Amino acid sequence: MKIVLMAVLAAAVAASFSACAQTNQTVPAVASVAATRMTTDSYINGRPAQVVYVGRAGACEAVSVKWTERRIEHFRVCDQEVSARNTVAPAWSDEPSTRLLLSSTIRNAVLYGEARQTDSNGYQYVARTLPAVSARCSNIEVIISYDGDLVDRALRDVCGKAGF
Repeated sequence: MKIVLMAVLAAAVAASFSACAQTNQTVPAVASVAATRMTTDSYINGRPAQVVYVGRAGACEAVSVKWTERRIEHFRVCDQEVSARNTVAPAWSDEPSTRLLLSSTIRNAVLYGEARQTDSNGYQYVARTLPAVSARCSNIEVIISYDGDLVDRALRDVCGKAGF
């Protein structure tokens, strides 16, 4: 009985150390993105992830980790202190009016370098021009968020005219 109890206790301690190791790898990645305000592709705990700078959320920086299995974790960084939000952002509605607003945000980013708009449901659309792929093409980072939590992020190549 004592051996079984010791094995269970050892497994619980190992699991808690494993959870701490995961957090310890996530926290520096989130803190770095908050400090640079630049999204990065990263490996956290040996798994690919995008660490996405979402923007300002009050006095804090909003950062989310987008895992390849379509799971997103949300964080706030306030005074260099990282805290998990433990929230789930609502799914974005892909209806014609929201698509038009998103398209308008992307066009404005092509023209002016960055654009930001909020729809009537509270979703914020941010698009930024990244360094050019070529003289005719731009990379646009598009972020959709709700209450500072990432809903979706994509990179889009825009070539030719600003209107599309």
